[in-house]
Amino acid sequence: MAQSPYKILNVSKNASDAEIKKAYKKKAMQCHPDKGGDEVKFKQIANAYESIKNAKARHQYEHSGFGGVHINTGNFNDIFGDMSRQHHRKPSIRVNLQLQLEDLVIAGARLIQLNNQVVEIEVPPGVNDGDTIRYPQPNGMDLLITYRIQPNKIWERQGLNLIKEHELDFWDLIVGTETNVITIHNQQLKIKIPPLSEPGALMRLKGQGLNGKEKDGDMFIKLIAKLPKNIPDSIITSITNLKN
Repeated sequence: MAQSPYKILNVSKNASDAEIKKAYKKKAMQCHPDKGGDEVKFKQIANAYESIKNAKARHQYEHSGFGGVHINTGNFNDIFGDMSRQHHRKPSIRVNLQLQLEDLVIAGARLIQLNNQVVEIEVPPGVNDGDTIRYPQPNGMDLLITYRIQPNKIWERQGLNLIKEHELDFWDLIVGTETNVITIHNQQLKIKIPPLSEPGALMRLKGQGLNGKEKDGDMFIKLIAKLPKNIPDSIITSITNLKN
């Protein structure tokens, strides 16, 4: 006797749509063929989800007498295709997703529109430009998203670390000072610049870079000297005496 979709997904009959979707994603990732999983079991999980993914599907399942998936074959050009074609091939949809560096600060679930459909994806923390992530879809197809991170005029990225230039008066680098900086998380932090700091030196702010899966990156402030337009003669004399 075939297992019920509730048992396959390990959810109760009172589970919400969100709970069923979460259970499907977890099971699908565990059994995906590209991750060494069982292809038959993967399709079984996809079929189970299609059977009970919402109230309409559950009603149809409970009253069908077949206990199976009712597949919509009416839209041949649907972006995620027709499950009946899965017996012959496993088509994939490939998409380039453009993101700004600031978008990576809020990694996690987000909705994207593909043709006329809205799809929910999980943006992984610290994703790199050119990374391609596979997102299994409920009907057995795969959505392959290649992330394209746009160049940033303010931030230089090195992995999870970020470098930002910060201009200070030349005299402040000599005598030392305190200054405020804005992180990519839009937080204002006050940092202390020690005396005799060299132009181009990097000041490290631990954990203020991009978020990662296991640890966060750091933020580095690159000191840029702003030279004075005019220097009083008395200061020039003093500097000359120091050199001698």
